[in-house]
Amino acid sequence: MREGTPEIVLIKWRDASLHGQDTKWEDDLDEIGLVTLISVGLLVKEDSESITVCADWNPDGTWRALQTYPRSGIKLEKRIKLQGGFRNAN
Repeated sequence: MREGTPEIVLIKWRDASLHGQDTKWEDDLDEIGLVTLISVGLLVKEDSESITVCADWNPDGTWRALQTYPRSGIKLEKRIKLQGGFRNAN
């Protein structure tokens, strides 16, 4: 998390989908395609191409469970600013 007001970000995004190794029939084709997912995390980093969030942040300056999403797949983005932050919270 960079200096400033921490943010929680909710992202609705589209991704590739795996359809298994089994045989598919023509009737099955209507049910396959991309998946739409929702992810939530603390904003770690963003630029014009991507956004990175984490599930865990440690006040020592480390993060865990980071995920980076390409902006090209993001369909909805909502942010909550955590006024007052929590760097010194116990």
